Amino acid sequence: MASYLRFLRYLLFNSSLVPVASRVGLDPCSIRGSLSPFNSESTMGYMQILAAIILLVVMGGICWSLFVQPAEFVICYARGRVRFKGRFPASRRAEVEEFFKREFSECGTIKVSAVRVPPRALRFVIRGKIAEGDRQRIRNFLRTLG
Repeated sequence: MASYLRFLRYLLFNSSLVPVASRVGLDPCSIRGSLSPFNSESTMGYMQILAAIILLVVMGGICWSLFVQPAEFVICYARGRVRFKGRFPASRRAEVEEFFKREFSECGTIKVSAVRVPPRALRFVIRGKIAEGDRQRIRNFLRTLG
């Protein structure tokens, strides 16, 4: 009879069919709560990943701002209106406004950025839904203004 009880005790405490919590004397309900995907340990893991992603984005933005040169001036044409930002000569603004209103009245938004390149020249970056030929016309016109 004693050997039978020892055998049952062995099965009860060493069997893989019995949950680990009951084998070590813990309440299985308390263990089940910690296996939740929203427990504090997994939330901390997600928070660390989120903090690493945010840190990478911030560091990438800092690196981008160090390598990208700011625009000397920006010309925005939208809805028949021309806006200037930066150091664009005030004496030439009327000519540019008249050029954009005359040549691109049917076009959508056009944005022209002038970036200074090392040998004292300007590089024009033109954004908007216009043809490549029209982009070149804008570059040529702005170069003639000098």
